[in-house]
Amino acid sequence: MDRIDAIYEVLRSFNFEKVEKTMRALEWKWAVGQELRVPEIDEMKDTCSRLLNAAARDKGTVSSGGFEASYKIDDFDKEVFTLKFVVAQDYVRF
Repeated sequence: MDRIDAIYEVLRSFNFEKVEKTMRALEWKWAVGQELRVPEIDEMKDTCSRLLNAAARDKGTVSSGGFEASYKIDDFDKEVFTLKFVVAQDYVRF
């Protein structure tokens, strides 16, 4: 599997319908053109595709609009992509 196929697989298997329901319930909107609205699933997929490609290029993690895309090389020298939709997060540093 090459990188393009891996990104396609992440997008194919990700539950964008659940994210859309969550965004509607939370009234979570994106600036899309001149509008402020919940993005359509195709718009989410386009954004996530760009994020996954950027994560691979930067060899790290990038985020936008609630989505977080990560790329890393695992202990077996395999490329790993991760896609998340983050609603809330917190941390403590001490």
